[in-house]
Amino acid sequence: MDIESYGDNPPHVGHFVRRIIFEKCCVNGRIRQASTVGDAAELLKIGRPALSNVLNGNADLSVSLAAKIEDVFAYKAEALLIYQTKYQLLKYRQETVSEILPVFAGDLSLRWSQSVTN
Repeated sequence: MDIESYGDNPPHVGHFVRRIIFEKCCVNGRIRQASTVGDAAELLKIGRPALSNVLNGNADLSVSLAAKIEDVFAYKAEALLIYQTKYQLLKYRQETVSEILPVFAGDLSLRWSQSVTN
Protein backbone atom coordinates (compact mmCIF):
# COMPACT_ATOMS: atom_id res chain seq x y z
CA MET A 1 0.00 0.00 0.00
CA ASP A 2 2.31 2.74 -1.27
CA ILE A 3 0.53 5.91 -2.37
CA GLU A 4 3.42 6.99 -4.60
CA SER A 5 2.89 3.96 -6.84
CA TYR A 6 -0.52 5.33 -7.86
CA GLY A 7 0.80 8.57 -9.36
CA ASP A 8 -1.54 11.56 -9.37
CA ASN A 9 -4.76 9.66 -8.75
CA PRO A 10 -4.46 7.31 -5.78
CA PRO A 11 -7.53 5.59 -4.37
CA HIS A 12 -9.03 6.78 -1.10
CA VAL A 13 -7.90 4.86 1.97
CA GLY A 14 -11.40 3.33 2.10
CA HIS A 15 -10.37 1.18 -0.88
CA PHE A 16 -7.74 -0.52 1.28
CA VAL A 17 -9.96 -0.71 4.35
CA ARG A 18 -12.54 -2.57 2.26
CA ARG A 19 -9.92 -5.14 1.23
CA ILE A 20 -8.72 -5.58 4.82
CA ILE A 21 -12.22 -6.10 6.19
CA PHE A 22 -13.49 -8.51 3.53
CA GLU A 23 -10.38 -10.67 3.19
CA LYS A 24 -9.84 -13.53 5.61
CA CYS A 25 -7.27 -12.90 8.28
CA CYS A 26 -6.20 -14.75 11.37
CA VAL A 27 -6.15 -12.80 14.63
CA ASN A 28 -4.97 -14.61 17.74
CA GLY A 29 -5.73 -17.97 16.16
CA ARG A 30 -9.26 -16.95 15.09
CA ILE A 31 -10.35 -16.27 11.52
CA ARG A 32 -11.76 -12.77 11.09
CA GLN A 33 -13.72 -11.82 8.02
CA ALA A 34 -16.79 -9.72 7.50
CA SER A 35 -19.30 -10.63 4.81
CA THR A 36 -21.22 -7.33 4.81
CA VAL A 37 -20.60 -3.73 5.80
CA GLY A 38 -23.05 -4.27 8.65
CA ASP A 39 -21.04 -7.27 9.91
CA ALA A 40 -17.83 -5.27 9.74
CA ALA A 41 -19.41 -2.31 11.54
CA GLU A 42 -20.60 -4.64 14.28
CA LEU A 43 -17.13 -6.17 14.68
CA LEU A 44 -15.62 -2.67 14.80
CA LYS A 45 -18.35 -1.40 17.14
CA ILE A 46 -19.24 1.57 14.93
CA GLY A 47 -22.32 2.54 12.96
CA ARG A 48 -22.81 1.02 9.52
CA PRO A 49 -23.30 4.45 7.83
CA ALA A 50 -20.01 5.73 9.29
CA LEU A 51 -18.09 2.72 8.00
CA SER A 52 -19.85 2.88 4.65
CA ASN A 53 -18.81 6.53 4.24
CA VAL A 54 -15.15 5.63 4.76
CA LEU A 55 -15.32 2.59 2.49
CA ASN A 56 -16.91 4.66 -0.30
CA GLY A 57 -14.42 7.52 0.01
CA ASN A 58 -16.97 9.97 1.41
CA ALA A 59 -15.25 10.37 4.80
CA ASP A 60 -11.69 10.33 6.05
CA LEU A 61 -10.35 7.55 8.20
CA SER A 62 -10.26 8.60 11.85
CA VAL A 63 -7.57 7.64 14.31
CA SER A 64 -10.12 5.73 16.38
CA LEU A 65 -11.37 3.71 13.40
CA ALA A 66 -7.81 2.92 12.34
CA ALA A 67 -7.09 1.67 15.87
CA LYS A 68 -10.24 -0.48 15.83
CA ILE A 69 -9.24 -1.97 12.46
CA GLU A 70 -5.88 -2.85 13.98
CA ASP A 71 -7.53 -4.44 17.03
CA VAL A 72 -10.08 -6.47 15.05
CA PHE A 73 -8.31 -7.25 11.77
CA ALA A 74 -4.63 -7.00 12.82
CA TYR A 75 -3.70 -4.42 10.19
CA LYS A 76 -1.41 -1.65 11.42
CA ALA A 77 -3.33 1.54 12.17
CA GLU A 78 -0.19 3.56 11.57
CA ALA A 79 0.09 2.33 7.98
CA LEU A 80 -3.52 3.31 7.26
CA LEU A 81 -3.08 6.73 8.85
CA ILE A 82 0.14 7.41 6.94
CA TYR A 83 -1.66 6.57 3.70
CA GLN A 84 -4.62 8.77 4.72
CA THR A 85 -2.32 11.71 5.44
CA LYS A 86 -0.41 11.32 2.18
CA TYR A 87 -3.70 11.06 0.28
CA GLN A 88 -5.03 14.25 1.89
CA LEU A 89 -1.80 16.13 1.22
CA LEU A 90 -1.73 15.05 -2.43
CA LYS A 91 -5.36 16.09 -2.94
CA TYR A 92 -4.72 19.43 -1.21
CA ARG A 93 -1.72 20.13 -3.44
CA GLN A 94 -3.69 19.21 -6.55
CA GLU A 95 -6.50 21.60 -5.56
CA THR A 96 -4.30 24.53 -4.55
CA VAL A 97 -1.35 24.37 -6.94
CA SER A 98 -3.18 26.32 -9.64
CA GLU A 99 -3.99 29.05 -7.11
CA ILE A 100 -0.59 29.19 -5.42
CA LEU A 101 1.85 28.97 -8.33
CA PRO A 102 0.90 32.19 -10.18
CA VAL A 103 0.97 34.21 -6.97
CA PHE A 104 4.22 32.68 -5.77
CA ALA A 105 5.92 32.95 -9.15
CA GLY A 106 4.91 36.59 -9.48
CA ASP A 107 6.09 37.36 -5.96
CA LEU A 108 9.39 35.58 -6.58
CA SER A 109 10.12 37.45 -9.81
CA LEU A 110 9.25 40.74 -8.12
CA ARG A 111 11.65 40.02 -5.25
CA TRP A 112 14.40 38.97 -7.67
CA SER A 113 14.05 42.14 -9.75
CA GLN A 114 14.08 44.30 -6.60
CA SER A 115 17.23 42.61 -5.29
CA VAL A 116 18.99 43.03 -8.63
CA THR A 117 18.18 46.74 -8.88
CA ASN A 118 19.22 47.51 -5.27
